[in-house]
Amino acid sequence: MIAVFTIIVFFLVAAVCNLCGIAPSNTTDSKATSESITSAQDSAASGSQSSSSETSGQEPQQSDEEDTEQAENHDPVIIRVTADGIELDLAGELRTLINTGINFEVTAQDEDGDTMSYFVSDSNDNNMETEKLDNDNAAFGWVSPGELGLHEIYIRVSDGNGGEANATVKVTANVLAEAFEGDGADEPDFSVFEIGPSMPMSGSLSATDILRSADPWCFAGDGFENEQIKCYLSFDISSLLGLPGIEVESAALDLGSLIHINDPEFAARLDIKAYPYGELGTEDFAVGGTALSSCSTSLYEYSFSSDALKSTLQQAIDEGKNYYQLKLGLSSATDGDGVNDVMRLSYNEIMLSVNYTAD
Repeated sequence: MIAVFTIIVFFLVAAVCNLCGIAPSNTTDSKATSESITSAQDSAASGSQSSSSETSGQEPQQSDEEDTEQAENHDPVIIRVTADGIELDLAGELRTLINTGINFEVTAQDEDGDTMSYFVSDSNDNNMETEKLDNDNAAFGWVSPGELGLHEIYIRVSDGNGGEANATVKVTANVLAEAFEGDGADEPDFSVFEIGPSMPMSGSLSATDILRSADPWCFAGDGFENEQIKCYLSFDISSLLGLPGIEVESAALDLGSLIHINDPEFAARLDIKAYPYGELGTEDFAVGGTALSSCSTSLYEYSFSSDALKSTLQQAIDEGKNYYQLKLGLSSATDGDGVNDVMRLSYNEIMLSVNYTAD
């Protein structure tokens, strides 16, 4: 009886302990589980610390482009400068007469292929307008002052990225050509012939009409009916024909003021040609001629001296022509706007100067 009671009490105690959460523990399993959890925690912490360390200590990687310094910009280079089509020696001097127009062209190159801009000024504080022909070439006109001596033209080419090239053209201007030849005893004596246009032999012409006016003006451009108008200038050189052995040493033409009526700048330039004819007629309108010079229609005065002017004048004298005649016309016939767009020249301002020798 006592044994049975003992057994019952044992089971009652075990049940109560089980309900209270008290159970026999397996020391080995508990220790292994604890070590496993601790190891996992340590591993996670170590991994977290390693990742954090790597992240905080890592320097940003640089690409090859960032490692390489930015490519250096190269300055443009002025290749050549020409005056009336002749290449200049920039170490030397260009010689011309006073009040003489010269057409310049600049050629430059840029190793980087940058877009270049051209700027021109002179020692008399004048800024010249440049015409960019393409990226490597630009043109400009310059008129020598009425002052004797040395003048300078400053050319600057910029690539827009801080690079630039500079050149200086030195020009000596004088009144007579012999001043450039020295003062040796054997130098010939030069004579100067200056004359304005003969009004009866000058005028404006279209393909259908001779346009004359009581005013001493000549026009080049287009008319109200969109017809092209050309200006014709004739200079009486008959007094030179009787001189034996006459030789033209140089010649210059000063057109004086170029008055803009409405908008003649629809054309890029005013072209000047010599042509060997006499009395003006509408049949002369389409006649060609020998190109002497051109100037931008944006100019308001123009003069020039060239070998072509000298040679065609000599030819007129050799052929016994009483008149040396020029034709001036815009490079485009008309803008078709029904407006009279012309450049007007005053006969009173135009002057042909000839330096010559004779036996």
